[in-house]
Amino acid sequence: MSSTLQLSLPDWISEYESDDPLVSDEDAMRLAIELSARNVKENTGGPFGSLVYDHKTGKIISLSVNRVLETHCSAAHAEVLALLLAQQKLGTHDLSLTEYSRLTLVTSSSPCIQCFGTLWWSGINRLVYGATTGDVEKITGFQEGPKDHNWLATLPSRSPLPPIEIIAEVLRDEATQVLKDYVTSGGLIYNPGTSPE
Repeated sequence: MSSTLQLSLPDWISEYESDDPLVSDEDAMRLAIELSARNVKENTGGPFGSLVYDHKTGKIISLSVNRVLETHCSAAHAEVLALLLAQQKLGTHDLSLTEYSRLTLVTSSSPCIQCFGTLWWSGINRLVYGATTGDVEKITGFQEGPKDHNWLATLPSRSPLPPIEIIAEVLRDEATQVLKDYVTSGGLIYNPGTSPE
């Protein structure tokens, strides 16, 4: 029995690591979408890309893509990996307890139910997403889980936990195009109980 869990990102993601600050949420979303498109092109995972950056300074903290099939781990969604990497890099389980005041999760598609739970507990301050849950389910057939229909209001108003600001549907058309490209390329729709190993 192994007592070690190993999750990895594709080697090519190092090409996107930079000390240059991101200027805006739109620039951050362009990067997340580019990561998702590269993941499809390289056949290294599903059509989802994410990053964590400091909205105040533009500093990139972590980059990630979906790695479910490659790592044999259903938890290896882009958002989950971006948050885990940020926590590891900053040395805390609570991203609200860092030197950065406006840590933002940027993701090419709206979080599924698993990623919603992860960002809830992560300590992240802001969420920026591109494609909607409806886009993901309609275009690809991925089942995103029974996320509360009122979740967009839940995060900014949660109490006594700190609120999470949401910026929705940023560059939505570009984000949905990656989903369409994934389907066109024959990408596997790996819903539980329905996809072959």
